[in-house]
Amino acid sequence: MSDFEQTKRFIIQEENLSRQDLIDLVGCSPRQLDRYLNDLLKQGMINKVKKGKQVFYVLNADKREPSLSLIRATKNEQLVLLMALNAARQQLMRTPLAKDINRLLAALNQQMELDADTKTEIHEDLAHFRFGDPPLENMRPEVFFAVHKAKKEYKTLTITYQTGKSGQISQDRKVDPVMIDLPSWTFVAWCHQRKKYLDFKFSRVLNVEPEMEDAQIRAFDPDQHYKDRFSQLAGNTRYTLTIQALKEVATYFKTKKYHASQEVLAENEDGSLIVKFLVTNDDEVAAFLRSWGAKIKVIQPKKMQIRLLEEAKSVMESYER
Repeated sequence: MSDFEQTKRFIIQEENLSRQDLIDLVGCSPRQLDRYLNDLLKQGMINKVKKGKQVFYVLNADKREPSLSLIRATKNEQLVLLMALNAARQQLMRTPLAKDINRLLAALNQQMELDADTKTEIHEDLAHFRFGDPPLENMRPEVFFAVHKAKKEYKTLTITYQTGKSGQISQDRKVDPVMIDLPSWTFVAWCHQRKKYLDFKFSRVLNVEPEMEDAQIRAFDPDQHYKDRFSQLAGNTRYTLTIQALKEVATYFKTKKYHASQEVLAENEDGSLIVKFLVTNDDEVAAFLRSWGAKIKVIQPKKMQIRLLEEAKSVMESYER
């Protein structure tokens, strides 16, 4: 969908949008947006409405269409539809899409051809489902829509990014987004600086430049990318690794998957997490654990505890000589 079509769609969907709202949503430059708005005004599609010092753009009344067609479905089919939308709503809370999913759910509830008792029964049924958790950190609308646009149109983005562990800020970083991962609210992009595909948290993108350039199309295998963050070696015996992540780093394990098998088993009263992995490569695992320093403690297996302890002793001895 072109930027012009997106501008028109947002004005159709929203009641009142300012010029800045549209710039943030569409992800285009102010000059480009002004061209789109002038074209829509000439077509008689929209009107300007002044409220105080602000100007808003609204759809002309004769251009409005029903928000949803009447839905006719069985009770089970409507339960499935409501389950899907509620799951999406839970995932999209605190994101730029929360308003859209709430409006869609409200419209669906109004237009379902079910009596009040059946609607109540369906909603009581839904109360017994647990849906996915929303992201723990807020994200900026302009970042989400810019990444989405770059992914669809094969564009390179220039971003300012804050890394998770060190908090270091990297400016003018060029990335080519190829995939958006909703469970962790990250996006995968080719990093021009590191020369490889990396995961980026939406919430840690501090700024995104509106101007984009064409990206080079590279091969990307999502199955391989997500298969194993510890570079699993084929043929090796798998074993269970269980760690305790202290409170200071617990958020990272809640919001990002470092390994395909990662599973949070428990959250302790002190804010720490018990996390389980199914892994194979001892060297890769040990390097990953060392990178967290004293903020992670290995619970099992014993052999990994011994290995890290011996490595720590060796480092201490080298400084005591």
